[in-house]
Amino acid sequence: MNEGLIWWLAIELIGVAVFPLGFFLFRFLPDRGYSFSKVFGLLLMGYLLWAGASAHVVPNARWTIILILSMLAATSTFLAIRQRRSFCDFLRRRWSYLLLVEGLFSAAFAAALYFRSFNPAMESVEPMDMAFINAIVRSGEFPARDPWLSGHGIPVHYFGQLYIASLIKLTGVPTNIGFNLGLALVFALAATCAFGLVYNLIATADGSRRALVFGAVGVLFLLILGNLVGLFELLAAHGFGSSSFYRLVDVQGLDGPSSTTKWYPTGAYWILRAASFTYGGVDRQFPFFSFLLGDLHAHVLAIPLFVMAIAVVVNVWSSGQRLGGRFLIENLPLSAVLALSVGALAFTNIWDVPTLFFLLAVLVLARNYLAAGRMTPVVARDSLAFLLPIGLLAVLLFLPYYLTFSPDTRGLALLEAAHRPPGIALEPVLTRPHHLLYMYLPFLWLAGCFALACVRRHRWSHVEAIRSLAIASLPLTIWFLAVLVRRGPDVGEEISIRGSNWVTLLILVVLLSGLALALKRELAGSPESGGQRSLVVPLIVSAAAILLLLGMELYWMDELAGIRRFRFSTVFRLGYQAWILLSIGGAYALYHLTLRRPLARPRDILATMGWAAVTLTVILAALLYVPAAVFWKTGDFHNPRSLDALALTKRFNGAEYESLMWLRDNVDGTPVVVEAVGSYYTAFGRVSVATGLPTVLGWPEHEAQWRGSEEPLAGRQEAVERIYKTTDPEEALALLRRFDAEYVYVGLLERSQYGEEGMAKFKSFTDVVFQNGEVTIFKVRGEMAASEGDGG
Repeated sequence: MNEGLIWWLAIELIGVAVFPLGFFLFRFLPDRGYSFSKVFGLLLMGYLLWAGASAHVVPNARWTIILILSMLAATSTFLAIRQRRSFCDFLRRRWSYLLLVEGLFSAAFAAALYFRSFNPAMESVEPMDMAFINAIVRSGEFPARDPWLSGHGIPVHYFGQLYIASLIKLTGVPTNIGFNLGLALVFALAATCAFGLVYNLIATADGSRRALVFGAVGVLFLLILGNLVGLFELLAAHGFGSSSFYRLVDVQGLDGPSSTTKWYPTGAYWILRAASFTYGGVDRQFPFFSFLLGDLHAHVLAIPLFVMAIAVVVNVWSSGQRLGGRFLIENLPLSAVLALSVGALAFTNIWDVPTLFFLLAVLVLARNYLAAGRMTPVVARDSLAFLLPIGLLAVLLFLPYYLTFSPDTRGLALLEAAHRPPGIALEPVLTRPHHLLYMYLPFLWLAGCFALACVRRHRWSHVEAIRSLAIASLPLTIWFLAVLVRRGPDVGEEISIRGSNWVTLLILVVLLSGLALALKRELAGSPESGGQRSLVVPLIVSAAAILLLLGMELYWMDELAGIRRFRFSTVFRLGYQAWILLSIGGAYALYHLTLRRPLARPRDILATMGWAAVTLTVILAALLYVPAAVFWKTGDFHNPRSLDALALTKRFNGAEYESLMWLRDNVDGTPVVVEAVGSYYTAFGRVSVATGLPTVLGWPEHEAQWRGSEEPLAGRQEAVERIYKTTDPEEALALLRRFDAEYVYVGLLERSQYGEEGMAKFKSFTDVVFQNGEVTIFKVRGEMAASEGDGG
């Protein structure tokens, strides 16, 4: 486990190196950005490395990373000296807080790493993430080489994999170990960012220790909370209820009571039902589930960057100044960091950017509205003068990425259940109200109570309530009018087929209208009543989450992958964002709802006790899934321990593991290797995954989806087949030259896929560079395929 200690030390040094810079930039937050310093450091390090290697100014190498960190440390040192009085005063006053943040990060990192040591294998989750990390480590410049399509760069967002790869390069940890270190790191970074954001939201108005307590609640809500499906799984495992009861519960695959030899369910794959509990395969992941699986995909890697970007927005809001062009000029470093945060998020998980920019736009409008006292053309002008340059700079900072970016969607489309694609069942198209509650009940309960408590603080009229309801219904109204225009009288069929989904829509619209009314009253209140209007940000964050849930019931992103992915990414990606926002808003809501207030009447006391009982019950019900899933996944913490992401290959195919490690350790740069081609979510592509060496073609379905076309793939699968099957050495050599291939990998999978007949020919024009009982690796003689970089 020495690698874990090295990794921890490296990220600690990065955080220390950039904190004085963060102290200067996050000056409007109570903790001066300390809780975000590690993510901020990774953001700066990763961006400067990517920008320099993309412009071919510096290579993607360890010495470059060390140089970048030295420059950042020197800048921070200069700023610390320049503002030494306030900096030292902050350290003296807040040292206990700093130690608390460090303790939280270290504990979260150690806990996540301990869990991963019982469950290290990544082969069954998303091998593409391991492939990207390996490819980035190998690439001497950017864009990084696509490991599954030789001769091309990675076409999708990969900044998240880049900041993991840069740490691997810096520390010298093997990538198969670094994969699990990266998972533990993202978990720990997400924990500290969630804690810091909630803490800063509360400490702005309340400097008491309650800010610390509810910062921890934010961590609990974001990373540890599950959903209510775990409760039903436990009940079924212990024989509770009948088949008719579970038909009423309506969880896919949970057909009736069962049995268990443990205190938790032991059925195969029961943990997966927490994310795929509706029929039709719609994926409703949440952060704990992702870390449980060991998923290092874009939506997971983006969590700390997303939360930190929200903190940057809150930092700007907390300045209390009018936000326009003048603010940008007077605060150029802060403006640049805001644009960098937006741009980096797009390069990590572009689905998160519209949500982030929506939060930014609403908060900018709110700040300028408060400065002017009313909504005027000047407010709109100033807001646009702020938002447009930030958006433009966010694009310009990452322009090389956008020049090669291929969107995998056709754009926003109406969600019409009555006219869904052929072969698509109704279940994945609509969210039934009980499924909505299974997924988000604790958050929806807290959001509703929060809105009600905020509304009760002010006087409001029925006219205001109606207006808020009309505003909240706007997405639904626009959707209905669009369907009416498209379908005419047939709109009645859509209304009828949605059935109980109208209850789902009603729940979300009512919640959104309550939050909108509360927000309006908070903005209209006197400055003395709200100070910095501390409730405005959590209300907007909560409202944005509900708006996401409402929007994905009415619209969907039309993916190039076709009906196979109908509504899949819309529910998956937007639901994930909603969870993150609801966890932040929910933690603040719980803080606000538990503030001490005088209870004069017995019925008030009873109502408070009843509310506390309901709140505790729904939170505990959502927590039940977590320990059960952890014990099941780790085998009661008795599984063999390792941090090797290729543990399954090592355990069940030692000869192949040996060959993959040989390639990783003995082949420099990015020469092309030929391996068998096959379908996605199978063992195919495993050489390029484990080594980062580009292959002629990896998972064809994924490549076509990423690139929005099958044209770049044309003829490749057939060519690989001929390379292995032909008995003509000249034909095989010509095909290898066509793809600049330097290595040919022949293992059990290749022999099974293409047979033995054509394998003998390789000896006539290649050298055997590796061989064991099952695997032979051939290298083409001569300079057939030059390396594309030394990998640093």
